[in-house]
Amino acid sequence: MLTDLRRVLEGRSDERWTSAELVQHLRALEDRQWDETFDARILTRLFAPYDVRPKIMRFGDAIVRGYERAELIDAFGRYLAP
Repeated sequence: MLTDLRRVLEGRSDERWTSAELVQHLRALEDRQWDETFDARILTRLFAPYDVRPKIMRFGDAIVRGYERAELIDAFGRYLAP
């Protein structure tokens, strides 16, 4: 999951993403098998062993759970080969 997520985020300059956005990007990977049952709850469970937790964030008028780039980059550095 971390490898796929790093691939999704390459070249993007966003500093934070909603959980739903990350799920949508992972599902869009045609060569991977993230199906319609994959959702934000599953994403949270998959992140747990890497000590990455969603934060409550404001996006416009909406208050949602999401992730910050720094936390994801830290996990990539700790658990993935460069």
